[in-house]
Amino acid sequence: MAPFLPQISIHSPTAFLQQHWRQILPSWSVPVQALALYLQYSPVSLCDRTANTEQHKAILRQNFLTQAEQWSTALEGLGYWVDYFDPKFGTPVRSPAGLQLLDDVALAQQLLHFPVQAQGECKLLCHPAWGTHVFPSTLVTSASPPILTRLMACLRSPQLWINLSSSGFPQNPFPSDSPPSPS
Repeated sequence: MAPFLPQISIHSPTAFLQQHWRQILPSWSVPVQALALYLQYSPVSLCDRTANTEQHKAILRQNFLTQAEQWSTALEGLGYWVDYFDPKFGTPVRSPAGLQLLDDVALAQQLLHFPVQAQGECKLLCHPAWGTHVFPSTLVTSASPPILTRLMACLRSPQLWINLSSSGFPQNPFPSDSPPSPS
């Protein structure tokens, strides 16, 4: 069977992110404007904690970290603040960690309305087609959802799901006005 492509869903920040962005990203001076949920198919169910499962999770984690760094470099080059979260720890990769962690499963549950299955101390996302064979990850930015969507489309991201409150793209998705610098 051919592997499934990652699925990406672009959103405005949740109420939790709007309220707690300073505790999650204390070095940021601007709020989160958009987030990307990055869902990868796992060839094994993530229900059981086995050596095989942990090996697959490590591979999926590294796939996300590599992809997210490419997006981050592009967004930062355009002058936006950007970070992505280590799915293993819930901490930002490019910024100092704050007092609050980011829960990829909770974000996906809230934004995509996917069910969650309790597994010991952990919660597993249940994808409608993949079941518990899904590994969620998150990137956040000060760019708007349309700009993040356009950037990911330009970088030829696979399976882009667009979940925007307004339809369509602005005439110029990369405004000539300089966004706040992440310095």
